Amino acid sequence: MKGKIAKVVFNLNVDKEFDYFIPESMDAGEGFRVWVEFNRSRRIGLITKIGKTSKFKELKSVLEVLDKKPTLSKEHINFAKKLREKYPSAYGEFVFMMIPEVLRRRKKNVEDIPGALPFAKPKDKNEIFLIMAGNISERIKVYKEKLKDNLKKGSVIICLPSISYLDFIKDSLTKEFSADLVVFHSYQKSKEFLTNWIKAKQGKKLILGMRGALFYYPLDLSLVVIEEEASPYYFHPEKPYYVLFDIAYLLYKHKSIDLILSTDYPTLDVFKLMTEEKLKLRQKERKNKPIEIVRAKTIVYRKQASGLNPLIEELIRKNLEEDKKMIIFYNRRGFCSIIRCSSCGYVYRCPRCLSSLKLSLKEEKAVCMWCNYKESVGSLCKICNSGYITNFGMGIEKLERQLSRHFSHVKINTIEEAAPDSRILLSTYAVLDSPALLKRTGVDVGFVLDSDYFLSRIDFEASLRLYIYLKRLSFLVKEKVCVFTLNPGHYLWEKINSPWREIYEKEVYLRKEASLPPYIHLAKITLRDNDKNRLLKKVHQLYNILSRNDSLNVFGPVEEIPFKLRGKFHYSLIVKAENRSILRNELKTKVEPFRRGSVKMAIVLK
Repeated sequence: MKGKIAKVVFNLNVDKEFDYFIPESMDAGEGFRVWVEFNRSRRIGLITKIGKTSKFKELKSVLEVLDKKPTLSKEHINFAKKLREKYPSAYGEFVFMMIPEVLRRRKKNVEDIPGALPFAKPKDKNEIFLIMAGNISERIKVYKEKLKDNLKKGSVIICLPSISYLDFIKDSLTKEFSADLVVFHSYQKSKEFLTNWIKAKQGKKLILGMRGALFYYPLDLSLVVIEEEASPYYFHPEKPYYVLFDIAYLLYKHKSIDLILSTDYPTLDVFKLMTEEKLKLRQKERKNKPIEIVRAKTIVYRKQASGLNPLIEELIRKNLEEDKKMIIFYNRRGFCSIIRCSSCGYVYRCPRCLSSLKLSLKEEKAVCMWCNYKESVGSLCKICNSGYITNFGMGIEKLERQLSRHFSHVKINTIEEAAPDSRILLSTYAVLDSPALLKRTGVDVGFVLDSDYFLSRIDFEASLRLYIYLKRLSFLVKEKVCVFTLNPGHYLWEKINSPWREIYEKEVYLRKEASLPPYIHLAKITLRDNDKNRLLKKVHQLYNILSRNDSLNVFGPVEEIPFKLRGKFHYSLIVKAENRSILRNELKTKVEPFRRGSVKMAIVLK
């Protein structure tokens, strides 16, 4: 037979290339999608290499070539190889991450895919910049000139943590860059996404997208910007696993381009790079508002029907008398924490998540804060039929009602419903991850009521995350932030008003002493299944397998919070390793087989 031999990969958890025969009548090469028979079914594959020989005597033929021009360039295919070396995912999974979803699933022929652009000429010296400024608007002003310069040479990608960030920055840049602007996000319809992907391949475009946008980079890429680099949303926990900064750093070296990390405060990994002088810091001077730590024996004062501590009430009253506008942060949604029958003790729980339902006055129902399940409570207990249904704990809706009772003469709203004449605004921490907060002006004083609850989370990054949140809040207010705590001796409070490097140096010291990232590599492996006993058996099997490697420290299994989510139980293992390659190899060879069957898996890498 006359023809060529194609190495083909598939969007499967199979880390190998398969040989197929290309008949002489077919025109195909590297980067072309093909329609082939695989494992008694037909599916789309992508050619990664063309050869003349194969070690196999009998080969299946390619049934159809789906492209007239390569879907992926040779450079993209080589980049997928580098990603496979870094992460425990199959080669084909990373290759297909670079192809729009519609082209992964359908035998869709795309007529107008642009031909390969010439390689952007590598710079003599590529650099990493850390731009620190108080809010996203200030940061945009700092790097806008950099965008203009790089768009003259090639394309620029700006990665954003959420759709609200994307909309905000799109509005900020549309006026100057509308002709060059391309947007990628997972909420787009497949046709719109494909159109934008084709447009981006034409070159010299400003591309806005979330964490997956880097996989669609054009060949003339000259600059990558990661906006709000410290965001917790830049990790992809499902297969294939990746950390956005790692992908950007690999691309920065692979293509010899510039990388901008833009944030108000960086992650500890980036701070470590800064101390090692591997990046350039461009910091805009900021006037930090003082953060005042107030010791309180309790936040909720039980003797007054779950009202607020009198000290907090008095401080709010004093600020109102001085005609100041306040924002109060309380990170507990709903009206209460628990709905319970006082007669039989029954606690209302979500049937899908097993977490306690929280009463929502706005919904007029009991709501699960994890999966949004809702049910009517009624006036009688559904177990004993008594009328002693009570609620315990304070959520942000109850806080709003309590404040309205004590300060009925002023307007109190949540931040989402804020009006120009609102004197007290209520919010959870979630709004601090959104640029929408920037539109709220005129706040004089901030109050944080549940910092201890945040610090008590089983998360070694909780202290630094709270520090960043409090500093963001201090940028928002005009005068000061008051933080109420039961633990004023915590090391965070000792350095809260010191220069920001001091708290980072303290975190570095503590992480190093405790053997935590970035000084050691860590993987959190979460397994889920709808059968609790089967899941527990599987997680113990995995624990025993990983524990055989003396280079690993394995902890667990532990029940996740919530233990049951959307009908599935969750157990986790924590694996620590000093050597990243050993951890990667164990995840790939020992952990991956557990993804098969009903047991599903997510991995968080640090």
